Amino acid sequence: MRVFIALPHNHRQVDFAASTAFYHPIKKDSPHQVSMNDAGGPEVLCNHNVLLAMAIDRYEAGEIDAFALMHADIGAEPGWLDVMIEEMEKVQADVISAVVPIKDDRGLTSTSVDDTGDEWLWRRLTFHDIHKLPKTFTDADVGGPICLNTGLLVVKFGPWALKTDADGNADVRFRFEHAIKKDPLNGKRRCLFKPDDWLLSRDFRRLGLKLAATRQVCLNHCGGDF
Repeated sequence: MRVFIALPHNHRQVDFAASTAFYHPIKKDSPHQVSMNDAGGPEVLCNHNVLLAMAIDRYEAGEIDAFALMHADIGAEPGWLDVMIEEMEKVQADVISAVVPIKDDRGLTSTSVDDTGDEWLWRRLTFHDIHKLPKTFTDADVGGPICLNTGLLVVKFGPWALKTDADGNADVRFRFEHAIKKDPLNGKRRCLFKPDDWLLSRDFRRLGLKLAATRQVCLNHCGGDF
């Protein structure tokens, strides 16, 4: 598989462990080919989209097969890409993400299930939940539509990647959504938030892609005291 590896960052603020993982995604005997790409600037989500646009252009030109995204605060074992592609193929998924811990002591992850019936609310999986599941799991294992973290993500491209909306925008792209609504319990207004990674998962599923998450990759969510 020919993989475009993307590292968005804020003015080259990249953790040392993430830098090491960026330059060691495959093993010496790996059958996969990689190209290394980064984009920096003050708006990190924009940098995600800059890299995704570059990757889609290269897919359209027939130069790559897949897009791998890693965040600037994710350190991962050497050969992490080989592991993720192997797990992706085992469960026949189109998209796979490594389970990443939140940087605090609550035992939360940034993987969730989209089964609450509320478009602004997801069921976040804890590490207690994760360790009851197969090491690589899909919707069927969690009982609902899984939503992935993008800290360490691999996506197999297909014709869907070239689709656009009525305005010519790429049908899949990184974005946030916010709202201000009154809380029905106390009448006070509060800000609601849809994170970019879980919105991206909804987009992938809308296009018919199969999603999976894995804890087969040894990684570290770098920064702070955790």
